[in-house]
Amino acid sequence: MLEHLEINPESKIPKYKQLVDTIVDYITSGNAQINDRLPSVKNISDKLGLSRETVFKSLNILSEKGIIASSNRKGYFITKVNTSIQYRVFFMLDKMTSFKERIYDGLRFNLDKNSEVDIFFHHGNKKVFKSLIVENLNSYTHFVISTFFNEGVSDVLNLIPEGKLILIDQKEQGVLMQHSQIYQNFENDIFESLSKVSDKIKKYDEICLVAPSTAPHRTSVLQGFEKYCARFGVKNSTIDHNEIDEIKKGNLYILISEKNDDLVKIIKFCRKNSCNLGKEIGVISYNETQLKEVLEGGITVISTDFFRMGQRAAEVINNNETVTEVNPSEIIIRDSI
Repeated sequence: MLEHLEINPESKIPKYKQLVDTIVDYITSGNAQINDRLPSVKNISDKLGLSRETVFKSLNILSEKGIIASSNRKGYFITKVNTSIQYRVFFMLDKMTSFKERIYDGLRFNLDKNSEVDIFFHHGNKKVFKSLIVENLNSYTHFVISTFFNEGVSDVLNLIPEGKLILIDQKEQGVLMQHSQIYQNFENDIFESLSKVSDKIKKYDEICLVAPSTAPHRTSVLQGFEKYCARFGVKNSTIDHNEIDEIKKGNLYILISEKNDDLVKIIKFCRKNSCNLGKEIGVISYNETQLKEVLEGGITVISTDFFRMGQRAAEVINNNETVTEVNPSEIIIRDSI
């Protein structure tokens, strides 16, 4: 293979890019097979008169696209003969839910057609989170990540090279390099949403925020909730979801948990006590799903546009942009209030 590699010192194309192109040309010519070993960095450097840094830069680009991979102390090997891949995306969530699947759909459907997306889950475990990122730093062109930790993870995120990270859903502080963030403004979203239905809230004796103490976005939601209640003079309370067994007629419950347990408890209570949901007891839930659209005549939800979030992440990658923006949310009013 070494004899087929060449660069033009007089060309205006950067040398690292020429090296990438000449390796790709060799692979697409049909001469290469999967698991074929590339010449060593030293041999390529000596043959083409390039610095080791330039050679490594070229090999990293090919690794990020999944065309080659390195094996400890054995060099680089060809892993793919399809070299048309434009972007290879590392996509990581805390866990998969029906609405977070919409993020994945928005990303996948809007990326350049010659792209690949691999999905990972960290389950709120920082060790798993760090391990997955460190192991894949040189294997992807971009990293689209939803964090949602109760502790800072900027030390891990700062390992990702500049311009390759798109943070979604939750804004992260302490990220040092230029990366993109497409996130929910939880404090503003609940304030604006409740303000739009103040006329409906007035019929309830009290509004109760059911907020799990472990929810990473609890603090931001609570700030917006308390701001609304203070502005409009509404009697209110906040409880952990473990305390929702004490359901009371005349209350409006706002549920921020990703699980449906709290919603099920309230519906069971209404059925058992012949309460009219939306009149004697109210419910506003977070995050739109098809189930909430039809359950009990429809559950009112505060929800961001998850598909758009994934779509914007794809556009950032396709257009080589860097953005910091709030993903829009809305309140969808149904019979439950």
